[in-house]
Amino acid sequence: MKGGYLEQDKLEGCILTDSCYPYLILHWWSMDIFCYFSHHFITVPPVVWTEQAHKHGVIVLGTFITEFEGGEKLCEKIFSSQEVIDELIEKMIQLCINLNFEGWLINIENIMKPELLPNLEYFLKELTQKSRQILGKHSRIIWYDSVTNEGKLDWQNELNLYNRKWFDLTDGIYLNYAWNEEHLQRTLELAAGQRLTEIYLGVDVFGRGCMGGGGWNCSEPLELIKKYGLSLALFAPGWIIECFVGECVLENSFRFWSPIKEFLPIQRPLTSSEFDTDFSSGITLLPDGTKHFKMTSMGLQPHYLDSTNLYLTLSGLKIISGGEHILFLCDSILDELPKVIKAVSIAKIGIKLVIEEDQEVILVHEENSGGEEQVFVIPKNVKHIKKIYIQVQKEDCPMILKSFSMSNKL
Repeated sequence: MKGGYLEQDKLEGCILTDSCYPYLILHWWSMDIFCYFSHHFITVPPVVWTEQAHKHGVIVLGTFITEFEGGEKLCEKIFSSQEVIDELIEKMIQLCINLNFEGWLINIENIMKPELLPNLEYFLKELTQKSRQILGKHSRIIWYDSVTNEGKLDWQNELNLYNRKWFDLTDGIYLNYAWNEEHLQRTLELAAGQRLTEIYLGVDVFGRGCMGGGGWNCSEPLELIKKYGLSLALFAPGWIIECFVGECVLENSFRFWSPIKEFLPIQRPLTSSEFDTDFSSGITLLPDGTKHFKMTSMGLQPHYLDSTNLYLTLSGLKIISGGEHILFLCDSILDELPKVIKAVSIAKIGIKLVIEEDQEVILVHEENSGGEEQVFVIPKNVKHIKKIYIQVQKEDCPMILKSFSMSNKL
């Protein structure tokens, strides 16, 4: 956002003003990979973003970018020999190790001289393979659709014979934004059913050359992406802050994500049998009335958030209507130790655990636990949790869920 490396990216956080307001990601469960992008040659994700993404099981990428005439000259140095490339790869992987992120978006947006193309091929092949060997199965090297296999700067907007080589050498290709349905049809024909989810269709939230015009209408291109079984690369969702300075980031976040959630199926559950969250947005009100934001203070978010039933506020998770609401999708295997769920709220609630699709366990609040904290003991015969629901008894009684945890501590 705004060139990267902002005040909000600092460990200590920042004071909020109309001109300094953070971009908050609340819908982490709707994404698989987060790429921190800027126009610096090597962009390393700030630690606060990496920690927040990993808390929700999201892979994190940095950016390797060269652009324009300066980028062309830089590429002449980088790809001058395999020895130089080997040293560069070593440094890039070491950055991943030291700062705990999983890989790189490779964005070369300048002409490549034909004599350098064999070394570009070597770079992509070696970086992808060595990253997988050293960083493990979650490593990702993604190629941006810009330079053709002939070295021309010519965005293809589809998978074709001019960029297929780069796709074959890496973990995926991020196609440019100016695609239409014919581009997708040709992409599917060439892919022949192979690696479809590793083909990422670019959608620019600023709407530059993009179907639907971006902004609040990003759902239009997503319908086609879903129809063809391909993946999405959503560029610059920070638009909701950059173009609406001073407006409520929480409200605009829900407004943006709500129409596109149906095209982004949540398939990544919580796997831990112990977790603790206060649902914090990272924003706190100081005694003098100013607001402070600290990304490291943001809590684990529930799998399903929306502006009508489960809504994030500065006080916690607001549950607007009665009935059942899914908090978390799980794949949690419980050990022999007794497990306890604790919830702090301003109203009585119940908890429903779904063990398998056809089995449920209803947990009842222990009246003697006292105060706002409600304690639910999970029966010993429960060994595998698939979903956690919260049950609100009163239909028209909005409540705030201040914290939620599952552990073996009474």
